[in-house]
Amino acid sequence: MTYLDCSQNLLTQPAVDYILLSLYELGKNAGYCDLTGGTNASPSAAGLISKGLLELDGWSVYVN
Repeated sequence: MTYLDCSQNLLTQPAVDYILLSLYELGKNAGYCDLTGGTNASPSAAGLISKGLLELDGWSVYVN
């Protein structure tokens, strides 16, 4: 299982979107990604699409 915790950081919206898209493109199933807290930005509409695709692949994804 892939586990990524980037919570409590200063991630910009493009950075959050990039992380979500990159994780989806890796093609791994059933992972965990935490991008909450700190001053992490919320994902854009494109980032939310990547988040949804990850969740369809069994990921638990948390964003601001």
